Amino acid sequence: MTAFAHTMPATGGAGRRFWGLFFAILLQVGLIYALVEGLNLKVWPTPTVAPFQVTLPQSGKPHPPPPPNTMTEPAPLQPIVPVFQIESGDEGSRITLPQTPTGGGEAVFQAAQSVAATHTKPPYPPIEQRLGITGAVQLRLTISAGGLVTGAEVTRSSGSAGLDRAAQAWVLAHWRYRPALHAGAPVASTTQVLIRFDLENER
Repeated sequence: MTAFAHTMPATGGAGRRFWGLFFAILLQVGLIYALVEGLNLKVWPTPTVAPFQVTLPQSGKPHPPPPPNTMTEPAPLQPIVPVFQIESGDEGSRITLPQTPTGGGEAVFQAAQSVAATHTKPPYPPIEQRLGITGAVQLRLTISAGGLVTGAEVTRSSGSAGLDRAAQAWVLAHWRYRPALHAGAPVASTTQVLIRFDLENER
């Protein structure tokens, strides 16, 4: 009868391998767990947003306030003073009156009328008479509402200052008018006159 020998492995070596494998697996699991948790717990930095500021464009100097509304009174109406001509010559005086509108209810203007007794001829200046100086002086007369001659302006000279002064002085001192009328009321007016100095008429 043949005898068989059976050799049993020692139980101590298998147990060590088992526990070693178990710890190796456990270690791997722990490493994997730690890696996963580390990825989950990783804190990413929060981006920083730079502050911004809105700057409005400058509009320049402030607009000045509007000027206050001021009302001015209109200037009073002045009466229109017509100009008519009176020519004094050898044949007497001729008066040229301006045309006056008569329709539409407008006020009628009546020109000043000369007082014939006062419209005498100025005396000949002695110096100019001896020197034989002649000429005609044209004057623009200003007649007041009372009929007085208040101004005598030379508008055309005779060429001699002596004749011009003689005509002005005489007219201012002696000539009179019936004043001009506007709507029946006396008003100031102006007129043109021509005074001649002729030596033939003096003889």
